[in-house]
Amino acid sequence: MNNSITELILSLDQVSKEYDAGRSIVRALDRVSLELRQGELLGIAGPSGSGKSTLLSIMGLVIRPSSGRMIFAGRDLTHGSDGVLRDMRRKEIGFIFQYFHLLPTLTAEENVSLSLLLNGVSLHEANERARLALSQVGLLERASHYPTQLSGGELQRVAICRATVHRPQVILADEPTGNLDTARGHEIVDLLDSLRRSYPCGIAMVSHNEEMLERCDRIVHLRDGKIG
Repeated sequence: MNNSITELILSLDQVSKEYDAGRSIVRALDRVSLELRQGELLGIAGPSGSGKSTLLSIMGLVIRPSSGRMIFAGRDLTHGSDGVLRDMRRKEIGFIFQYFHLLPTLTAEENVSLSLLLNGVSLHEANERARLALSQVGLLERASHYPTQLSGGELQRVAICRATVHRPQVILADEPTGNLDTARGHEIVDLLDSLRRSYPCGIAMVSHNEEMLERCDRIVHLRDGKIG
């Protein structure tokens, strides 16, 4: 439990998401209200098809809700333009995935520095910050290695560096331990735990693993698009 959970970063109020399935409307999320605060590690649980991925996509400003309000860092983004959402997503949100999604033709250092380059950081500074991030997770000696030369745990640590090197306010982790054994999984959650204590960010983690979810400050359970 983190005793330094403070300011509200992200708030969803009565958010729903509907998709047109041809002859019917599918409601992936049904009037979900949720908050994420600085310093918090929030667990999101639920069976397949419960709406977890849709919820994470809305929290990450990837898709828009069909209804409801969305407040990010004090800004009402419910009707924000595509450009505003894109800029917020690039600068203020970090994404961590189950399958890493590293670019195979780039080294570990290049994969991490890329997110900084996209945010307008100079090449020299981006490389320095990427190497610092890799050193903090024990991978500086692997900085010049390509993804095919790294283990699963190393790949996920590089992916976490890439997602957090620009110090986003919100980190969204979708089954970050799903491809790892239990020991490596706990190492990844240890890393997430240290991140939310090292600077003011909030982390939301989707997982099916009860052991990993027990590490969270609180857990919300989704079923049929609703928080139960």
